[in-house]
Amino acid sequence: MKIIGLTGGIASGKSTVAQHLGTLGAVIVDADVISRTLSQPGGSMYDAIMHTFGPEYRTENGQLDRKKLGACVFADPAQLAKLNAISHPLIRAEISRQIAQAREGGAPAVIIDAPVLLESGMQDMVQEVWLAVLPVEEQISRVMARDGATKEAAQARIAAQWPLEEKKKYADVCIDTSGTIADTCRIVDEIWIERVQNSGNGAEKNE
Repeated sequence: MKIIGLTGGIASGKSTVAQHLGTLGAVIVDADVISRTLSQPGGSMYDAIMHTFGPEYRTENGQLDRKKLGACVFADPAQLAKLNAISHPLIRAEISRQIAQAREGGAPAVIIDAPVLLESGMQDMVQEVWLAVLPVEEQISRVMARDGATKEAAQARIAAQWPLEEKKKYADVCIDTSGTIADTCRIVDEIWIERVQNSGNGAEKNE
């Protein structure tokens, strides 16, 4: 079983790539879904965030106020570092559990879909890093259109992640997502055939 880390900047088309890989038979382990699950009331991440950041980041119905927390951490690298110190170890542990489950199920590949795969040091969990690549100007436009964000807010969110050129240094595969969804899917099909179907899975890394 091949373990692949899929990453990319905000609104880079990474989710489109992940969804298509799922149709090809890969098991998708979504770090964002794991994060949302663990940060529900009663979850280990929720409790740690409340302890560190305070009850003002709780909504009236007791949920984590993600918008308020996001505004805080994306504007202050020190606060982002605090959140990452809480979230990354917990997410990593759950990813390891899901990889083991996929292996037992005989999956040909597991895709760890994580926007901060590299920033959080999770590349040591995978055999290959696949990077969704989109020019920053297009990335900003997509964030503004998708989230109703201002240009400044979009730029701040993008700046909180590593620059694209830095991510490319770690990438085994770069996937151009600047075209249509159909274009992206065709590119992914070719990469899947070359890197998964027509190659040995190789030695897995320890989770």
